[in-house]
Amino acid sequence: MKKKFFIASMIVAMLLPAAAYAFDVKSGSNVYIGADEIINGNLYAGASSILIDGRVTGDIFCGASSVTINGTVDGDVFCGASSLVINGTVGGSVRSATSELSINGRVERSVLAGSSNISVGPDATIGWSVTGAAATMTVSGSVGGDILFAGANLMINNSVGGEVAFYSDNKSDKPSKNGPGIEILPNTNITGDLSYPENITANISETAVIGGKVSKLAAHQKNKGNLIAAGFGSYLFFKLIFILSMLVIGLVLVSLFSKKTLGITNVMIKEPGASIGWGALTFFVVPVIAIFLAFTFIGIPLAFLLAVSYLLMLCFAKLMAAIAVGRYLMKKMDNKSLYWAMIAGIVISYIIFAIPLFGWLLGVVALWWSLGGIVKYCNAERK
Repeated sequence: MKKKFFIASMIVAMLLPAAAYAFDVKSGSNVYIGADEIINGNLYAGASSILIDGRVTGDIFCGASSVTINGTVDGDVFCGASSLVINGTVGGSVRSATSELSINGRVERSVLAGSSNISVGPDATIGWSVTGAAATMTVSGSVGGDILFAGANLMINNSVGGEVAFYSDNKSDKPSKNGPGIEILPNTNITGDLSYPENITANISETAVIGGKVSKLAAHQKNKGNLIAAGFGSYLFFKLIFILSMLVIGLVLVSLFSKKTLGITNVMIKEPGASIGWGALTFFVVPVIAIFLAFTFIGIPLAFLLAVSYLLMLCFAKLMAAIAVGRYLMKKMDNKSLYWAMIAGIVISYIIFAIPLFGWLLGVVALWWSLGGIVKYCNAERK
């Protein structure tokens, strides 16, 4: 419980400073900030494609398939995307959950990323540390602080102002040709220590400079040391990525489907009892109907569609409950912003659902509440 409260507190600490700024919301199929355009304050963007050639004086909160930043962001970048490319300058930090992350410009502070592939190009500069979880991370640019990595393959070929620590969950006792590995190329200059598990492949160039000591950690040591102290490759890191992903999904939801989100949460808030009742009924009855239809040849396609619709509703149900909670609280504070309701609701709900047993029961009720709200709203729309 304390861990979850601490995580939520960190999220609040990251997001609350944004309240001091004005903000702009952009959504649609494509969002474009022109080279001569300036967004004063924070930018909230949800779209299929986001291209920023101009300047944002605050933070960016974005969710898209493709995000490219060629301009300048004075604050932080919070992003969930299939692809995030930073060719410009970020005055703060980058926190992302992506499939592909490519940094070719300048990040003044730190990078915290969960991705399939992370690439820091040769012309890139990162002022502070890089913390990444990925299948592959390539660092050809300079890093002012530490590099903390959890994944399969790490390659470094530039200066590192701090230490380099590699974490791998490799189950093999010995290095293997196709297994996890670290490669330190000739242009590397590491000011601090280099540590990695002894059961991964390590190729370290003779001309690479390592100012500190090189440590091979035994298999039983791989979950200890600086990586865990930094919260990297651990529970904390992945929970932060999870909450960030929820915030980004919520951003897309309220940006692209604000009318439906308002409609569903209105039903939930005005008719909580009926929503919970209908939600519980939907939760138990729909799977039974889908299974029954699956046993009839002509009913298989309908069973499939019903199952997919049911799973989609379950995926969005708790998020919708969080938005409803946030809207209720924001209304009490005379704040009607759907965006701040979403942010507040996700953080508060995360803390509540973390309470042992009681939080789990509340989570189930919240699930029913949302399912019922969705069902009642859809029924009302069809009439």
